[in-house]
Amino acid sequence: MPRAGGPAAVPVKVAQSGKPAGKESCDDGNPDADVPKISGDNEVSGTVTGAFGSGRITVCVNRKEVLLDTGIDGPVMNNVYDVKLAIDKLTPGQDVLVVMNNGQERRTAHTVVTAPKIKVAACDTSTTDKTLAIELSSDLRAGDKEIKALIPGKGKVSVCVNGTQELIADAKDPSTADKVLDETAKMDIVLQKPLDVNVPVLISWVSEDDTTRVIQRVNALGHKFGTVRLASTPKEGQNAVWVNSTVPAASTGSGSGGASAGTGTSLSVYINGDRVDIKGDNQKVVQSVAADSSGSQGIQLVNALDDGECVAVVAFQTGHPPVDLTPDYLECSSVPAARQPRFSNGLRAATDLRTGPDFTTAPPEVATSLFDYGRVRGYLAGGSLFSYDNGSFSQPSIFLDFNVTKNWLWGGPYQKVVLDDRGNLSIEHSYRRTMFETFFEARLTSLPVASCAASSSTTSTTTSGTPTISPSGGGSSSTSGACPQTVQAFVSSRKAATLTAGASIPFIFSTWTYQNKPYSLSMGPLAKIGLDTPTDSSATTGVVFASNQEFYTNFGFGSRIALNRMSVSTNIAPENIMYIDVVSGRFSNFDVSPANPADRYNRPWRFGFEGILKVPNTPFILGFSANIHQNFGLGNSTTVDNAKDDLRFLFGAKFDAGKLFSALPGLK
Repeated sequence: MPRAGGPAAVPVKVAQSGKPAGKESCDDGNPDADVPKISGDNEVSGTVTGAFGSGRITVCVNRKEVLLDTGIDGPVMNNVYDVKLAIDKLTPGQDVLVVMNNGQERRTAHTVVTAPKIKVAACDTSTTDKTLAIELSSDLRAGDKEIKALIPGKGKVSVCVNGTQELIADAKDPSTADKVLDETAKMDIVLQKPLDVNVPVLISWVSEDDTTRVIQRVNALGHKFGTVRLASTPKEGQNAVWVNSTVPAASTGSGSGGASAGTGTSLSVYINGDRVDIKGDNQKVVQSVAADSSGSQGIQLVNALDDGECVAVVAFQTGHPPVDLTPDYLECSSVPAARQPRFSNGLRAATDLRTGPDFTTAPPEVATSLFDYGRVRGYLAGGSLFSYDNGSFSQPSIFLDFNVTKNWLWGGPYQKVVLDDRGNLSIEHSYRRTMFETFFEARLTSLPVASCAASSSTTSTTTSGTPTISPSGGGSSSTSGACPQTVQAFVSSRKAATLTAGASIPFIFSTWTYQNKPYSLSMGPLAKIGLDTPTDSSATTGVVFASNQEFYTNFGFGSRIALNRMSVSTNIAPENIMYIDVVSGRFSNFDVSPANPADRYNRPWRFGFEGILKVPNTPFILGFSANIHQNFGLGNSTTVDNAKDDLRFLFGAKFDAGKLFSALPGLK
């Protein structure tokens, strides 16, 4: 754009036209007028030599009259004129003719519009020619001092780093200069000190005639990294991650934020997308450690790994954590490697290196259990069970439990391969909320059993080890193991083994992440069926069990609400943290046999409640169970003698079998 104080106008000789005064046209006329000056975008000014006085002027652009902001013509006052054209701006190359007339004589003068000279600071970012460009020969990286590029032509070059102009030298001439005049279109300059990572760099080129300026703005990337990969699949219970890496030579640069001694590369561990604490020198807790120049090292974790966690290792320049690291670089793909589509750069989602502008990420992997059975989980629990008896919870008994759960239909967030209309494969994020699980459980515990006691009005005999209670007074004997109708049944706790199988259909209605781990809350229908071993029936205790069954049986239907720790892999089952079961069914350990053998066997419907809560960050659990009689018209709930309800509390510890075995050094 034309500006005040711009390049000198090109004078054009004028000759006396001999035309009479008052004749107006865009032709040349009498001389003796100074060359017009172009100011701003559309302002024309100048003076008339000699005794011209005052008059009017007309302006022609490329030999065509143009309107002025004052109308068709403008004033000349005391040989001076200054008018604005009624156009947006004049452009370089246009011919501007000024025709002056004072009523006595006519004079003309003209000039050709030229580009203004550049008058901006070297680090200014506002002025640049959009049609030209500076093309860098390679990316600028931390530690670089030499800058090579293709420039539009002969001109002056300057470099600003972080907003400050740097002293530079031509690669051909080691002398230091603020600017380098390059005779060719190739630029090769050297900075006095190396670049730091992520600092903004501005390269400015100004043409030799100072009329054109081009800039290029870039950020210095992290220095070039080699490869970094996990040396082995992470295992549950491990407190170290083994890494193989190839790292470049250390940067020799100095200055704030430069690479430290050694390789200049640091490593951080990310679990489920979040950077975690690791152990550095002297076992200090840090978030990154220096890469070993040998190319192989173990990174010590503060917290041991859990199965299902997504583990990634990121390499970056020491002192400069990556700023462009997004979750996409840290995700473990749930899509098998063979089905992962290749991207435009030839990489797959999870099996290839993921390189950003200032970091390199090892392909993330899912931590697995030492005893890895995929969607099968085993749990071991043990503790002390307290039952309510004689007005207090004073009857502790041992509790041992083993539970195996199989996940048939996985739920949670996952990735899937999608084929679009054009036949292109891509990976999309999806969510499955419904799961299906089955379980088998074996317990050594104490059972609540419906019982009755012998009294003075009854006599007790034992036949083949089975007590028989008969009413006194010569009444007929009751069936073996039966309570008379006149005797109220009560609950007696007896040691037994129980076997239970069941199935549930959890529906996930809430998910969240806590301490780098995904969790979910689910609820769904539940079905159980099981049997309990016979208990001691010795009559010497004075207690007779009110059932003649060889095995106690039970079944029920209800619902389960559960808290689970999820996994990023569809091949790993969720880990149960807490559950509460509510079922309604028939429980034969609360059966009461009728006094008359001809009467049919009574199996009342009861409510069963059971829950186990794990104390956070510990293996300890708190549990409860309740068995309650109901009479809401569900099935046959009329019994000869209803047994009292039962309530028990559990205090103990629960372990995931895979984690427990992983913690045993002898099994590794």
